Amino acid sequence: MGWSGGQGWSFGARDGAVAVVAATTQIALTVAYTSLAFRGELAADLQLGLASMFLGLLIAAVLGATRSGLGGHVIGPQDSGLLVLSVAIPTIAASTATPAETVIVLLGLGSAAVGTTLLVLGRFGWGRSVRFLPYPVMAGFRAGTGLVMGWSAIELAWEGMAGDATGGADRWVRLGVAVAMAILLAVIARSSLPTERLLPVLVLGSI
Repeated sequence: MGWSGGQGWSFGARDGAVAVVAATTQIALTVAYTSLAFRGELAADLQLGLASMFLGLLIAAVLGATRSGLGGHVIGPQDSGLLVLSVAIPTIAASTATPAETVIVLLGLGSAAVGTTLLVLGRFGWGRSVRFLPYPVMAGFRAGTGLVMGWSAIELAWEGMAGDATGGADRWVRLGVAVAMAILLAVIARSSLPTERLLPVLVLGSI
């Protein structure tokens, strides 16, 4: 999808297919990330969390489509920041009378802080300063977020969306499906298969 000489948006079948895959992927990621944040005692407020996250995704997508100078980009939730906050969310939620609202405000403030920082970096042309961040630091951070994501996904599969860790055969099914999907994705990622064609099938199939 792109701007065609000031006469309107040009949109073809290929653009439509990309838009469907991108939208489906971002919706799935938003549900997954929100479920990681709103679990345990916050599971009862998952719908409120999803409504807030989807509203934020819509606002970011509209602003990105209308104000960004980059073409062909996809707007979506960022996993790293949410995962870092998800570690502190249970403690924060337990210390307030309105845990869901507090978590939503915390996520909003975190997003605003990151957005403001990136805006300042872009405005003054400081984006290249990221190269001064040591590679081992970045690699360790990504490895740590991956570990948190994996462990949180296992907990979510075991307890379910409602946060029920008391038992039931369904949790073994959920855990088995989650582990099978993780293994399948790992195998495909390390193979020479055409991932640009397999990725849409994997996304739609897993959903």
